[in-house]
Amino acid sequence: MRVSQNTSTKAAEAASLYAKNKNLSETARVLGIHRSTLDRWRKEGLLEPAEESSGNVPELSIDYLTTKSLRVIDQALDGDAIKPNQIRAAVEVMKATNALRTAAKAEEQKQSLAELIAIESASD
Repeated sequence: MRVSQNTSTKAAEAASLYAKNKNLSETARVLGIHRSTLDRWRKEGLLEPAEESSGNVPELSIDYLTTKSLRVIDQALDGDAIKPNQIRAAVEVMKATNALRTAAKAEEQKQSLAELIAIESASD
């Protein structure tokens, strides 16, 4: 999704106000933006608080990537205009994060990845 600089600025302002009051209607009244616009921005993730770090780049944690991927897949299933590359990327992220979680589980249990796969295959 492409976002103009003006929309990005307004969305950042709305995100900070929404983070404080947790009320879309109140945020819409204060900023003079229609509530349905704020609701759409919230669904698209524009009202999520911006995570500032050293380079203005959000931390790419597994949970962040998984949440974003699920949002893209959900939008595609709802019939929204999602590009095929976005869907492919979301599916790849889901595959990779599942593999990373399985590897972390193997390290915790002091088992090899092959042993965990055998255990999970047997339970299916």
